[in-house]
Amino acid sequence: MNIPSLPYDVARAIVETSARDDNVFAMSLVSKAFREIADPILYHTVVLDNYDHSELFAQSIRSRSARDPTFFSRYVKVLFIGGIDLPSEADILDLNIIVLACRSIHTFSFWRPAPDDDNISILAQAGQSPYTRLSIASPLWILIPPRLTHLNMWQDPGAWLPKDNWRKMFAACPALTHLMLDAMTWPQFPEGITRFGKFVLTMAPDTLEVLVVELLSRDVPVNAVKTDLERMDDDRLVVISRNSSFVDQVPNMVYCREAVHATFRGEGRGGMDVWNVAGQEVDRRRARRRAKDKSG
Repeated sequence: MNIPSLPYDVARAIVETSARDDNVFAMSLVSKAFREIADPILYHTVVLDNYDHSELFAQSIRSRSARDPTFFSRYVKVLFIGGIDLPSEADILDLNIIVLACRSIHTFSFWRPAPDDDNISILAQAGQSPYTRLSIASPLWILIPPRLTHLNMWQDPGAWLPKDNWRKMFAACPALTHLMLDAMTWPQFPEGITRFGKFVLTMAPDTLEVLVVELLSRDVPVNAVKTDLERMDDDRLVVISRNSSFVDQVPNMVYCREAVHATFRGEGRGGMDVWNVAGQEVDRRRARRRAKDKSG
């Protein structure tokens, strides 16, 4: 097959189809023409789970910037930085190089919990990108940019965000439409999820369409959760779990396999999009409510 003779749209379709089968890297080695199409697809989503990954990616940025200084700014759209230890100033420098090079991301996940100077510096640098979807630890809520539409917070937001801070956070995010509290446990809701959700939604901006709470299934009193969620009267509150057998026991809970993995570690990586799942559930509830009102 003579790749250069193919129309660009056809060649791109071939590479994109291969990308779904994880063969895009091999395709990029076929020819220069294929590589020019494959590289933006390969770099669309960057997942840095450990320091080895971040070090190699920083090296790639340094190498490629010499011949194409805006490559990563043009093509990296989803950036996930996991729980990487930062044992030296060189490691911190690498992460700063990465977030400065990836200036056009629309989704940013920064899964480092401590609100120390290094993390604050890296998050502040990343804030120069136009991302509208963010996943961070709750202690870093003060660095949330106002343009956000989708926000995921983890590490017990209830402990880090007393009532006044919830108000401040929502005031700082006037465009927020989707909020998720990630990997919560039942003891984190001493007054129940329904009451907590009502508390949050009362202070949320009118733009908020859905509040997602991911409840971990370990050591959960199923009957207590079931009773609590039966009192749920706001269609925007969606409680999800990645445990299907747990969901089967609680009618008002929603199953979402690998929810966070799909949403914040990059698109097309084998999971379900939690925002789509939650939005569809809200639509179903509202449709049922309208049908009930119409028949009643």
